[in-house]
Amino acid sequence: MIELTKEYISGLIEQRGMTKVEFAAKMGYKERQYLDSVLNNKKKDITTVVKMAEVLGMPLLEFIGEVEPERTIYGQVFVDRKPYQINSKEDLESLLRIV
Repeated sequence: MIELTKEYISGLIEQRGMTKVEFAAKMGYKERQYLDSVLNNKKKDITTVVKMAEVLGMPLLEFIGEVEPERTIYGQVFVDRKPYQINSKEDLESLLRIV
């Protein structure tokens, strides 16, 4: 389980190309200082946690560290000059059985 620390949430904000000011505005905070106090608080209100996940565009369970983020698999692989389209983990597993 991931602890919802200031560093963790700040990293997610940065990964999404947002500033803390933009994030605070989307959270409905008029001042960034209020966001800092929320991030520094070790106990976060469930409503706040849900809103943070929403603003970050993340499923709640992924945000709180209960599930790994989904990975996108796509591409084309040639085996003996025959093309195989890969769009999922299952496609990749099927191809491995062929090879």
